[in-house]
Amino acid sequence: MRIHDDPPDLYLRAVPQGPALPRMGGAYCPDIVPWGEALDPAPAALAEPPLWDEDPGRPLLPAVFNNVYVRCANATRSDVPGRLYLAVGAASLPCWPDLLKPLPAPGGGDYVPLTVNGGQNAALTTPFKCQPESATDTLAAWLVTRLHKPTPSDALDTVADLKAFLENNAGYAQRSVAFGITGSYTFAAQYQQRNAAADMQLELRCHNCPVGWTLSVLPDRDDGPLRLEPFELTNSSQIVSLIKNVHARYEDVLTLRIDSHDLPPAPDARVDLVLSVRVPGTTAPPILFRLGCHSWRAQPPSTDAATRGSTQHRSQP
Repeated sequence: MRIHDDPPDLYLRAVPQGPALPRMGGAYCPDIVPWGEALDPAPAALAEPPLWDEDPGRPLLPAVFNNVYVRCANATRSDVPGRLYLAVGAASLPCWPDLLKPLPAPGGGDYVPLTVNGGQNAALTTPFKCQPESATDTLAAWLVTRLHKPTPSDALDTVADLKAFLENNAGYAQRSVAFGITGSYTFAAQYQQRNAAADMQLELRCHNCPVGWTLSVLPDRDDGPLRLEPFELTNSSQIVSLIKNVHARYEDVLTLRIDSHDLPPAPDARVDLVLSVRVPGTTAPPILFRLGCHSWRAQPPSTDAATRGSTQHRSQP
Protein backbone atom coordinates (compact mmCIF):
# COMPACT_ATOMS: atom_id res chain seq x y z
CA MET A 1 0.00 0.00 0.00
CA ARG A 2 1.31 3.46 -0.85
CA ILE A 3 2.24 5.78 2.03
CA HIS A 4 -0.42 8.36 1.21
CA ASP A 5 -3.12 5.65 1.38
CA ASP A 6 -2.17 4.84 4.97
CA PRO A 7 -3.88 6.76 7.78
CA PRO A 8 -1.50 9.38 9.26
CA ASP A 9 -0.03 8.86 12.68
CA LEU A 10 1.41 12.16 13.94
CA TYR A 11 0.74 15.16 11.73
CA LEU A 12 1.14 18.91 11.34
CA ARG A 13 -1.59 20.95 9.69
CA ALA A 14 -0.56 22.60 6.42
CA VAL A 15 -3.18 25.35 6.75
CA PRO A 16 -5.21 26.73 9.69
CA GLN A 17 -7.99 24.35 10.75
CA GLY A 18 -6.79 21.95 8.06
CA PRO A 19 -7.14 18.16 8.20
CA ALA A 20 -4.34 15.67 8.04
CA LEU A 21 -5.60 14.37 4.68
CA PRO A 22 -6.09 15.04 1.83
CA ARG A 23 -2.76 16.82 1.76
CA MET A 24 -1.58 19.86 -0.21
CA GLY A 25 1.41 22.10 0.21
CA GLY A 26 1.40 25.57 1.62
CA ALA A 27 3.10 27.79 4.14
CA TYR A 28 0.33 28.79 6.54
CA CYS A 29 1.04 26.08 9.10
CA PRO A 30 -0.58 27.11 12.42
CA ASP A 31 1.37 24.40 14.26
CA ILE A 32 4.68 26.23 13.83
CA VAL A 33 4.32 29.05 16.37
CA PRO A 34 6.99 31.79 16.42
CA TRP A 35 6.92 33.85 19.61
CA GLY A 36 9.58 36.51 19.06
CA GLU A 37 12.17 37.01 21.78
CA ALA A 38 9.67 36.39 24.58
CA LEU A 39 8.62 33.07 26.06
CA ASP A 40 5.02 31.94 25.74
CA PRO A 41 3.62 32.18 29.29
CA ALA A 42 1.62 28.95 28.88
CA PRO A 43 2.94 26.96 25.91
CA ALA A 44 1.07 23.75 26.78
CA ALA A 45 -2.20 25.63 26.20
CA LEU A 46 -1.33 25.74 22.49
CA ALA A 47 -2.52 22.13 22.32
CA GLU A 48 -5.89 22.89 23.93
CA PRO A 49 -9.03 24.70 22.77
CA PRO A 50 -9.49 27.52 22.01
CA LEU A 51 -5.88 28.08 20.90
CA TRP A 52 -5.69 24.75 19.06
CA ASP A 53 -8.21 26.14 16.57
CA GLU A 54 -6.30 29.41 16.12
CA ASP A 55 -3.04 30.56 14.57
CA PRO A 56 -1.28 32.37 17.45
CA GLY A 57 2.12 32.82 15.78
CA ARG A 58 3.99 36.13 16.10
CA PRO A 59 6.15 37.98 13.52
CA LEU A 60 9.66 36.69 12.91
CA LEU A 61 12.31 39.11 14.20
CA PRO A 62 15.44 39.17 12.01
CA ALA A 63 19.00 38.91 13.34
CA VAL A 64 17.94 37.92 16.87
CA PHE A 65 17.03 34.59 18.44
CA ASN A 66 13.30 33.88 18.18
CA ASN A 67 11.51 31.31 20.30
CA VAL A 68 9.57 28.90 18.06
CA TYR A 69 7.07 26.46 19.52
CA VAL A 70 5.71 23.49 17.57
CA ARG A 71 2.56 21.48 18.16
CA CYS A 72 1.15 18.38 16.48
CA ALA A 73 -1.73 15.91 16.60
CA ASN A 74 -2.12 12.13 16.78
CA ALA A 75 -4.79 10.84 14.39
CA THR A 76 -4.68 7.27 15.75
CA ARG A 77 -6.09 5.62 18.86
CA SER A 78 -2.66 4.49 20.06
CA ASP A 79 0.16 6.41 21.70
CA VAL A 80 2.75 7.26 19.03
CA PRO A 81 6.42 8.18 19.62
CA GLY A 82 8.23 10.42 17.16
CA ARG A 83 11.08 12.79 16.50
CA LEU A 84 10.33 16.46 15.83
CA TYR A 85 12.62 18.65 13.69
CA LEU A 86 12.61 22.37 12.79
CA ALA A 87 14.41 24.18 9.96
CA VAL A 88 14.65 27.69 8.49
CA GLY A 89 15.49 29.10 5.07
CA ALA A 90 15.38 32.22 2.95
CA ALA A 91 12.14 33.10 1.17
CA SER A 92 11.52 30.88 -1.84
CA LEU A 93 8.53 29.91 -3.96
CA PRO A 94 8.06 27.04 -4.04
CA CYS A 95 10.10 26.37 -0.91
CA TRP A 96 12.04 23.23 -1.79
CA PRO A 97 12.61 21.36 1.49
CA ASP A 98 16.31 20.71 0.79
CA LEU A 99 16.96 24.49 0.79
CA LEU A 100 16.17 24.70 4.51
CA LYS A 101 18.74 24.54 7.31
CA PRO A 102 17.86 22.28 10.28
CA LEU A 103 18.07 23.93 13.70
CA PRO A 104 19.41 22.47 16.94
CA ALA A 105 16.71 21.13 19.21
CA PRO A 106 16.09 22.56 22.68
CA GLY A 107 18.70 21.07 24.98
CA GLY A 108 20.95 20.06 22.08
CA GLY A 109 20.78 17.34 19.48
CA ASP A 110 19.00 17.36 16.14
CA TYR A 111 15.43 16.66 17.22
CA VAL A 112 12.96 16.61 20.09
CA PRO A 113 11.77 13.13 21.10
CA LEU A 114 8.08 13.06 21.98
CA THR A 115 5.17 10.70 22.51
CA VAL A 116 1.63 11.86 21.78
CA ASN A 117 -1.33 10.10 23.36
CA GLY A 118 -3.87 8.48 21.05
CA GLY A 119 -6.33 10.98 19.60
CA GLN A 120 -4.67 13.92 21.37
CA ASN A 121 -2.70 17.06 20.54
CA ALA A 122 0.69 18.01 21.93
CA ALA A 123 2.77 21.19 22.15
CA LEU A 124 6.42 21.66 23.04
CA THR A 125 6.88 23.47 26.33
CA THR A 126 10.49 24.43 25.49
CA PRO A 127 10.93 26.28 22.16
CA PHE A 128 13.47 25.91 19.41
CA LYS A 129 15.82 28.88 19.00
CA CYS A 130 15.85 30.40 15.51
CA GLN A 131 17.81 33.40 14.22
CA PRO A 132 16.24 34.33 10.86
CA GLU A 133 17.99 36.61 8.41
CA SER A 134 14.68 38.22 7.43
CA ALA A 135 11.15 38.58 8.73
CA THR A 136 10.08 36.77 5.53
CA ASP A 137 12.16 33.62 6.10
CA THR A 138 10.39 30.26 5.85
CA LEU A 139 10.12 27.80 8.73
CA ALA A 140 9.47 24.09 8.32
CA ALA A 141 8.81 21.33 10.85
CA TRP A 142 8.53 17.59 10.38
CA LEU A 143 7.95 14.41 12.34
CA VAL A 144 9.70 11.09 11.91
CA THR A 145 7.76 8.08 13.18
CA ARG A 146 7.90 4.33 12.69
CA LEU A 147 5.51 4.56 9.73
CA HIS A 148 6.59 7.83 8.15
CA LYS A 149 10.18 8.98 7.72
CA PRO A 150 10.35 12.14 5.60
CA THR A 151 13.86 13.18 4.57
CA PRO A 152 13.60 16.87 3.55
CA SER A 153 17.36 17.07 2.99
CA ASP A 154 17.06 14.82 -0.09
CA ALA A 155 16.96 17.08 -3.14
CA LEU A 156 13.78 16.78 -5.21
CA ASP A 157 14.16 16.82 -8.98
CA THR A 158 10.83 18.15 -10.31
CA VAL A 159 7.65 19.89 -9.19
CA ALA A 160 5.94 16.50 -9.57
CA ASP A 161 8.38 15.11 -6.99
CA LEU A 162 7.59 18.03 -4.68
CA LYS A 163 3.87 17.40 -5.12
CA ALA A 164 4.36 13.75 -4.17
CA PHE A 165 6.50 14.66 -1.14
CA LEU A 166 3.84 17.04 0.19
CA GLU A 167 1.01 14.56 -0.48
CA ASN A 168 2.78 11.67 1.21
CA ASN A 169 4.07 13.44 4.33
CA ALA A 170 1.34 14.67 6.66
CA GLY A 171 4.09 15.11 9.24
CA TYR A 172 5.78 17.89 7.23
CA ALA A 173 4.61 21.52 7.05
CA GLN A 174 5.96 25.00 6.30
CA ARG A 175 5.25 28.52 7.53
CA SER A 176 5.85 31.76 5.61
CA VAL A 177 3.82 34.49 7.30
CA ALA A 178 4.58 38.20 7.78
CA PHE A 179 2.69 41.03 9.45
CA GLY A 180 2.22 44.78 9.13
CA ILE A 181 2.66 47.48 6.51
CA THR A 182 4.14 50.99 6.53
CA GLY A 183 3.39 52.56 3.17
CA SER A 184 4.30 49.42 1.26
CA TYR A 185 5.25 45.78 1.78
CA THR A 186 7.58 43.63 -0.33
CA PHE A 187 8.31 39.91 -0.33
CA ALA A 188 11.09 38.70 -2.63
CA ALA A 189 11.27 34.94 -3.16
CA GLN A 190 13.78 32.84 -5.07
CA TYR A 191 12.03 30.76 -7.74
CA GLN A 192 13.35 27.40 -8.98
CA GLN A 193 11.47 25.26 -11.49
CA ARG A 194 14.16 22.56 -11.41
CA ASN A 195 14.28 19.79 -14.00
CA ALA A 196 10.84 19.56 -15.58
CA ALA A 197 8.53 22.03 -17.29
CA ALA A 198 4.99 22.41 -15.96
CA ASP A 199 1.94 24.64 -16.12
CA MET A 200 2.14 26.79 -12.99
CA GLN A 201 -0.54 29.02 -11.49
CA LEU A 202 0.36 32.22 -9.65
CA GLU A 203 -2.46 33.68 -7.56
CA LEU A 204 -3.06 36.63 -5.25
CA ARG A 205 -5.98 36.30 -2.84
CA CYS A 206 -6.95 39.50 -1.04
CA HIS A 207 -9.26 39.50 1.98
CA ASN A 208 -10.78 42.67 3.45
CA CYS A 209 -8.08 44.92 1.98
CA PRO A 210 -8.77 48.61 1.26
CA VAL A 211 -10.12 49.42 -2.17
CA GLY A 212 -7.43 51.52 -3.82
CA TRP A 213 -4.45 49.42 -2.76
CA THR A 214 -2.09 48.45 -5.61
CA LEU A 215 -0.57 44.96 -5.79
CA SER A 216 1.81 43.17 -8.13
CA VAL A 217 4.03 40.10 -8.46
CA LEU A 218 6.92 40.78 -10.82
CA PRO A 219 9.91 38.65 -11.89
CA ASP A 220 13.44 40.02 -12.07
CA ARG A 221 13.90 38.56 -15.55
CA ASP A 222 12.33 40.43 -18.48
CA ASP A 223 11.20 37.11 -19.99
CA GLY A 224 9.76 35.78 -16.72
CA PRO A 225 6.40 34.09 -17.41
CA LEU A 226 5.07 34.38 -13.85
CA ARG A 227 4.01 38.00 -13.81
CA LEU A 228 1.03 39.82 -12.29
CA GLU A 229 1.30 43.42 -13.43
CA PRO A 230 0.34 46.15 -10.93
CA PHE A 231 -3.41 46.36 -10.43
CA GLU A 232 -5.64 48.43 -8.18
CA LEU A 233 -8.08 46.73 -5.86
CA THR A 234 -11.66 47.50 -6.84
CA ASN A 235 -13.08 44.96 -4.41
CA SER A 236 -11.94 44.44 -0.83
CA SER A 237 -11.85 40.66 -1.39
CA GLN A 238 -10.38 40.10 -4.82
CA ILE A 239 -8.55 37.21 -6.52
CA VAL A 240 -6.18 37.63 -9.47
CA SER A 241 -4.37 34.70 -11.10
CA LEU A 242 -2.65 33.37 -14.21
CA ILE A 243 -1.43 30.01 -15.50
CA LYS A 244 1.77 29.85 -17.55
CA ASN A 245 4.01 27.06 -18.75
CA VAL A 246 7.38 27.38 -17.03
CA HIS A 247 10.31 25.68 -18.72
CA ALA A 248 12.71 23.31 -17.00
CA ARG A 249 15.58 24.84 -15.00
CA TYR A 250 13.99 28.29 -15.02
CA GLU A 251 15.22 30.41 -12.08
CA ASP A 252 14.21 33.90 -11.08
CA VAL A 253 13.22 36.14 -8.18
CA LEU A 254 9.51 36.89 -7.77
CA THR A 255 8.64 40.02 -5.81
CA LEU A 256 5.24 40.62 -4.26
CA ARG A 257 4.59 44.32 -3.64
CA ILE A 258 1.65 45.83 -1.79
CA ASP A 259 1.29 49.64 -2.01
CA SER A 260 -1.16 50.97 0.57
CA HIS A 261 -1.26 54.59 -0.69
CA ASP A 262 -1.66 55.45 3.02
CA LEU A 263 -5.01 53.65 3.20
CA PRO A 264 -4.86 51.73 6.52
CA PRO A 265 -5.94 48.08 6.53
CA ALA A 266 -8.57 46.52 8.75
CA PRO A 267 -7.13 44.35 11.54
CA ASP A 268 -8.10 41.17 9.65
CA ALA A 269 -6.79 42.27 6.23
CA ARG A 270 -4.82 39.55 4.49
CA VAL A 271 -3.05 38.84 1.19
CA ASP A 272 -2.04 35.31 0.20
CA LEU A 273 0.41 34.63 -2.62
CA VAL A 274 -0.19 31.05 -3.80
CA LEU A 275 1.80 28.94 -6.25
CA SER A 276 0.17 25.81 -7.69
CA VAL A 277 0.96 23.26 -10.37
CA ARG A 278 -1.64 22.16 -12.91
CA VAL A 279 -2.12 18.41 -12.66
CA PRO A 280 -1.22 16.87 -16.08
CA GLY A 281 -3.98 15.40 -18.21
CA THR A 282 -6.82 17.47 -16.80
CA THR A 283 -9.25 19.70 -18.68
CA ALA A 284 -10.94 22.99 -17.88
CA PRO A 285 -11.40 23.96 -15.16
CA PRO A 286 -7.89 22.73 -14.35
CA ILE A 287 -7.14 20.66 -11.29
CA LEU A 288 -4.48 22.49 -9.29
CA PHE A 289 -2.20 21.33 -6.49
CA ARG A 290 -0.81 23.99 -4.16
CA LEU A 291 2.98 23.76 -3.84
CA GLY A 292 3.70 26.81 -1.71
CA CYS A 293 2.54 30.20 -0.55
CA HIS A 294 3.28 33.30 1.47
CA SER A 295 0.78 35.10 3.67
CA TRP A 296 0.82 38.80 4.56
CA ARG A 297 -1.49 39.77 7.43
CA ALA A 298 -2.24 43.20 8.85
CA GLN A 299 -1.83 42.31 12.53
CA PRO A 300 -0.62 39.40 14.63
CA PRO A 301 -3.11 37.86 17.06
CA SER A 302 -3.57 39.00 20.64
CA THR A 303 -1.26 37.46 23.25
CA ASP A 304 -3.03 38.27 26.51
CA ALA A 305 -1.59 35.75 28.96
CA ALA A 306 -4.76 35.90 31.05
CA THR A 307 -6.73 34.29 28.23
CA ARG A 308 -4.28 31.45 27.58
CA GLY A 309 -6.40 28.79 29.29
CA SER A 310 -5.30 25.65 31.12
CA THR A 311 -1.61 24.77 31.25
CA GLN A 312 -2.32 21.09 31.93
CA HIS A 313 -0.67 19.02 29.20
CA ARG A 314 -2.20 15.72 28.13
CA SER A 315 0.85 14.40 26.27
CA GLN A 316 4.49 13.93 27.08
CA PRO A 317 6.84 15.62 24.57
